[in-house]
Amino acid sequence: MKVSIIAEGGAMRGAYVAGALKALYEYHGLKSVDVATGSSAGIADLAYYLTGQIHDAYKVWTKYLTKPIFLSVKHAINHFPIVDIDYLVDIVFKKKVILNTRKLKKLKTKFIIPLTNANTGKTEYFTNKTNFDFFKVLKAALAVPFFYGKKVQVGKKEYYDGGVSDPLPLNIPELKNTRKIIILTHPKKERALFMIACSLLGTIKRICIPLFGESLCKKIKESDKLHLKQERQIERLEKQQNVIIRPKKELLRLNNSSKNIRQSIDEGYNDTVNNNKLIELIKELKKNRPELFC
Repeated sequence: MKVSIIAEGGAMRGAYVAGALKALYEYHGLKSVDVATGSSAGIADLAYYLTGQIHDAYKVWTKYLTKPIFLSVKHAINHFPIVDIDYLVDIVFKKKVILNTRKLKKLKTKFIIPLTNANTGKTEYFTNKTNFDFFKVLKAALAVPFFYGKKVQVGKKEYYDGGVSDPLPLNIPELKNTRKIIILTHPKKERALFMIACSLLGTIKRICIPLFGESLCKKIKESDKLHLKQERQIERLEKQQNVIIRPKKELLRLNNSSKNIRQSIDEGYNDTVNNNKLIELIKELKKNRPELFC
């Protein structure tokens, strides 16, 4: 039995994912999986989880992501990115709370990172075994067009956050026939309300089309339909033997106050500790895949 983790992004909502992964690692003892993937902030959280640096992930969120240098709407007044991904990757991940990329590349786990090609708008998938500088791949995975506003060059191509073209990568071949632990950062919505919200989001994004090029903007305009399609897929997966972990209420995307981040982490941790379907899966895995807990 193979097991995978898929972690959603969402800027500061990623603190919920960090809390969920902390509970998986510390409380449930699940220290490894066969496949891991996600988008945006979920990718960064997974990188620290897979290298066994879950305490470092907590430090990143509570000590460094609360600083105004990382996120402030005031940055937009001075033409700076609202979210400073350069600071996050080049200073925090490389120097302050160093991500062990060497260990990441040696793992048996296949870690899949979706990126959006800035020219074609299509999703391209990188892994922890890639020959490219992993920090560049990670920066591209976090490069949200509207908040960071810059493309990231990896090799000869330029990329944005993979969440633009594949918000929750549920259909990559490596996930087939795996028991999935899906960590979401949005609550379960009534379908009608969800469709209305997606429609409004699409309208807002259409205003910004001239900023990002035709191919990418086409993907952005289609995002409402894609989100709805993935929500339906999640409902189907939930009825099967897969685990869905998600918040009960809306999380704030651009609030990096210490209080908000700690509350989101705690919520993710508690929801993961108390997820009955996960508890049953953990029992099954301990019996059949004890190496995942070493």
